[in-house]
Amino acid sequence: MANKEFVISGMSCNGCAAGLESALKRAAGIKSARVSFPQKSAVVEYDESVISEEGISKVVDKAGFEIVK
Repeated sequence: MANKEFVISGMSCNGCAAGLESALKRAAGIKSARVSFPQKSAVVEYDESVISEEGISKVVDKAGFEIVK
């Protein structure tokens, strides 16, 4: 298991953060996700054998947001 914090752009409210958190939690290989609107970040615990950082980025993109690299 890996645990990483990602900086997220495109969130404009707590509802955005809740929607992104929900999308992340539904993705295969993600054990837990906590998204913070005030901090503009997501802390994700995931199984590296199931999903990569690139895969997490795709989930974030599909939800309408972007990981700041």
